[in-house]
Amino acid sequence: MLKYLKPYDIGVKKVRLGPSTPGEHNHGDGGYVTPENILLEASSLVTYGVAGDIRYEQDFQKKYNKTAYLFDHTVDHPREPSPGLLFTKEGLGNQPNCKEFLTHYREHNIKGNVMLKIDIEGGEFDYFSQTDIAGMSLVTTGLILEVHWLQEKTNQEKFVTMMERLKEFYVLTHVHGNNWGDTFDYIEKVSGSKFTGYIVPRVLELTFANKRFVNYMVPDTQKYPIEGLDLPNNAYPGKVDCNLDFLNDL
Repeated sequence: MLKYLKPYDIGVKKVRLGPSTPGEHNHGDGGYVTPENILLEASSLVTYGVAGDIRYEQDFQKKYNKTAYLFDHTVDHPREPSPGLLFTKEGLGNQPNCKEFLTHYREHNIKGNVMLKIDIEGGEFDYFSQTDIAGMSLVTTGLILEVHWLQEKTNQEKFVTMMERLKEFYVLTHVHGNNWGDTFDYIEKVSGSKFTGYIVPRVLELTFANKRFVNYMVPDTQKYPIEGLDLPNNAYPGKVDCNLDFLNDL
C-alpha cells in the first residue's frame, strides 16, 4: 500500500489555500496544498463534502476570481453562502440525493477544466472503484482527495485499487496526514520472513495533478510535512502534525 503514497515533484511551485495559520477553533482543517498550475489552469472549483467549513472555497474564489461549486447532501447552506460560491444540497455517488461528478458538471453548465476536491468521509473508495475516471480526467486539472481510515485492512485493499485506477490519468504531488484521525502501525512484508513497519496517519489528504498538465516528474525527496505550507489540522495545545518521514523510504 505504501508505495502508492510516494509523491512526485512536477517542477511547479506549491501553494496553500484555506487557513494558513491556526485560527478559528485553533486548527488548519480545510486547508490544502497544490501545485499552482492546476489552480491557474482551472476554470472553476468543484468541491464535495464541504460540511460547515468553506474557507478553502472562499480563498480560491478570492485569490483567483473564479466560481466555486459546492456540493453536500448532509448540510444546509444558502444558495450563495459567500460571493462567487454556489451551493447545491446534493452529494457525490449513487446514494439518495447524490449524483456523479460528470452529471453535476453538465447540469450546472460548467465549462472548461475544473479543480476537483472530494472529502466524503470514506465513500471515496467505492466511488472511485466504479466512476468514469477517464471521463473525469478530460474536464479536470487536478484532484484533492481525502482518504479515510487506512488502519482498516479492507480500506487498504480498496485504496490500492483506487490508486491503480487513478494513476493512469493523475500523478500524486502532495501528501499530508490529517492528525484529527491519529496514526496506526503499518506492518509490510518485504521478502521471505522480513517485515518492516511504519507509523502512518489513518486519514490522509492527497493532491493529484492531471497528467495532461504535467511536463516533468521525479520522485519527491523533500521532508513532509513541508514547513511553511503544511499545517496541523488539529492544533489544540501541543498537537503536532503527522510525521511522514517514511515517504523517503519508498
